[in-house]
Amino acid sequence: MFDSEKYLSVISIFLICFSLVISGTIIYYLYNFLKQKSVASKVRKSFLIIIFSIIGLSFIFALTGTVIYQTSDISSVRKTYKYLIATNVISFLLSLIGIAILFIFVHNIAIKLTEDSILYLGEKIEYKNIAKIIIDPSNANLYINYKVSRTYKRIRYISNCSFKKLIIDNASKMNVEIINDDANKYFEKLTGKN
Repeated sequence: MFDSEKYLSVISIFLICFSLVISGTIIYYLYNFLKQKSVASKVRKSFLIIIFSIIGLSFIFALTGTVIYQTSDISSVRKTYKYLIATNVISFLLSLIGIAILFIFVHNIAIKLTEDSILYLGEKIEYKNIAKIIIDPSNANLYINYKVSRTYKRIRYISNCSFKKLIIDNASKMNVEIINDDANKYFEKLTGKN
């Protein structure tokens, strides 16, 4: 067999390990998230199912590549080479998609309101760092404006989001005020961008 097939087999094994590490990391953050005491919390299981399904498919494709390599014979070298490339590329892309979904939607997967902070998977916003929570009258979206190190960020929840309702219902327990204001103008003023 060609040396390049061995490299592709090693890549398949690496992708298997990579998908297991990603899954383990998510499980670790989820475990830490769930064991925290809270005033209120919500977990969207559908997002977690989607992420774990995508990473599971990545694992299956990488495992398929490894099995193809181990069971191939010398007469089917070219065919094996093509299958290895295809399974590795698909596995890698699925891993990237799973990670992208996790990072893009981290504030929409799980939320927990504690006595001193808002918790997400792997992220914590202390109430003392929240500048303002605003409901924009023009679109009914809720915006959490908060300070991180030297700048400000914001999280947006659309008008019909269950996380928005959770925050509004528990605002008094969080000791934060929710105001109606133009969210974009406030954020521009807060960050100094006029």
